[in-house]
Amino acid sequence: MRKKNTRKKWNKIRKSNRLRSKRLAKKYGDWIYTHNAWSGKFDKHDKWLTNDYDAFEHSGWNDLWHMCIDEINEEIHKSKYLEKHFYFQQIKEKYGEIRAYPVVDTKEIDRIIDNYSFISRNVCQRCGKPDSSISKGYWVECFCKDCYEKHWKEEERLPYEEAYDVDPENTIIPNVRHIRHYDKNGDWDEYIDISEAVNKIKNTWNKKQERKVRKTNENYVLHD
Repeated sequence: MRKKNTRKKWNKIRKSNRLRSKRLAKKYGDWIYTHNAWSGKFDKHDKWLTNDYDAFEHSGWNDLWHMCIDEINEEIHKSKYLEKHFYFQQIKEKYGEIRAYPVVDTKEIDRIIDNYSFISRNVCQRCGKPDSSISKGYWVECFCKDCYEKHWKEEERLPYEEAYDVDPENTIIPNVRHIRHYDKNGDWDEYIDISEAVNKIKNTWNKKQERKVRKTNENYVLHD
């Protein structure tokens, strides 16, 4: 019975995800879906092709990924070649961060994807809370404390402080992304300002929390 109910739940979620994805495809185009790796074509009936909603197990990164798509969309429309040939071969979560692999891209699109992948390391995969911790151990994921305790039964989990890296230096999303380059000209450091994207995702989270509080207060007044 439990398996049957779980299957129904996920079928309902996937149906909802596909309806959302259709709305996104109308706005941006079919490139938001992963295409067949061999043919390079998109087939909406292919059950193995995913989009941003299906690619991640939880919905916490949806806002972050949509911000990434917005920026990529601007870059795509700067080039007729990209408008015709750009698509994703794979979108997924790996090692507790967003991973997206386009077939064709530019240095700027590469940088956009890498920036949001970097930010996602400290955004809860389940609820989207910024400044969350990355897990220790062999299975890497990013959950805030509340989601971690809801996701795992008490008898099955370690204390959050033991299972996750709670050091503030590794938890708070930095406003600057540091890259160390190694090439024929020698080693050099690059610092990329990502404060605009960081502030945007934090503001989005804060607005969601304000709406939740407002809705809770309205329900309390109605039932009082």
